[in-house]
Amino acid sequence: MKTVGIWIVLLSGLWSVHALALDAGWINSFDSQRENYLIKRGNEKVPVEIFTVLQIGDEISVNTAQHFIELILRGGTVQVTHENSPFKIDVAHQLPEGEMSSWVKQCIESWHKLTHSKVNKVGQETLSMPLLANVKSGTVLIAGKRPLYLQWYRGTPPYQVQIKQRDKVLLTQETFVPAIKTEAITFKANTSYRVVVTDANHQKFTGGFRVVKSVKLPSYPKLSQKLPDNFYRLLQATCLAMEKEKNGELSGKFFFEAYQQVSEIIGYLPAKMLKEALAQGDALVRRGVRGHSPPKEEKEDAVVITGGIRGHTF
Repeated sequence: MKTVGIWIVLLSGLWSVHALALDAGWINSFDSQRENYLIKRGNEKVPVEIFTVLQIGDEISVNTAQHFIELILRGGTVQVTHENSPFKIDVAHQLPEGEMSSWVKQCIESWHKLTHSKVNKVGQETLSMPLLANVKSGTVLIAGKRPLYLQWYRGTPPYQVQIKQRDKVLLTQETFVPAIKTEAITFKANTSYRVVVTDANHQKFTGGFRVVKSVKLPSYPKLSQKLPDNFYRLLQATCLAMEKEKNGELSGKFFFEAYQQVSEIIGYLPAKMLKEALAQGDALVRRGVRGHSPPKEEKEDAVVITGGIRGHTF
């Protein structure tokens, strides 16, 4: 498990002041195992990881005919395949000074912390929705008419999901998988709602959230370089999730809203990874986002969300 922390340190190191002048972009996505790609920087190999920073002179190769790796460089995205390998990054791709804004770097670092965090498993038979089990701060959703994305763990299918406002049932939906997208529901500001999930064995989870106006969302800086839409939306959701309390502690207050936003980004591996991380919800908040080892009295039985691809379909 220690390798996760090592990777975060290595990736963070790629943002060093020394390297900044050579920065050309980063890896945005890839669709196979890491061994199917090669990134050379002089005589060294560069780790193939989501959002690894690329530099002038790097050579990127795809070793198999059916796969690709997508890069974000100055001017837009570039897809490297077996046919155009090796792809060499030249000075035309170099980002002007200041283009790699501190906000973008902060969001990428936060994405790594969230998606590489170590969280304890809940009981094997316990129906649980960590996304709505926040014990530190009330979970919020932005007002408006919108579908609701929900994800939970364990229990026995089929499941029944209800969305309630006080005693009024707004929606009842059944599913055989532990995740749903509901129909659009009008969520009113300054109103509380409940989610009740019941499994085939009558296990029940009840969680709640409060709806707020969008003006209460943190603001995002304007960037001089236009970023790909899915990447920019991912940055917004990531930094929203990492909003902290006044005492500097991660609250998880916006995890639920961030989960909704990232669920709308389809077919994008970094978004899929963040979605799975945020689904850990309260467990992620209680454990922190640094991959701490569990205390001695806890079992060292954990789940690690990593950047690897294990047969995902896109």
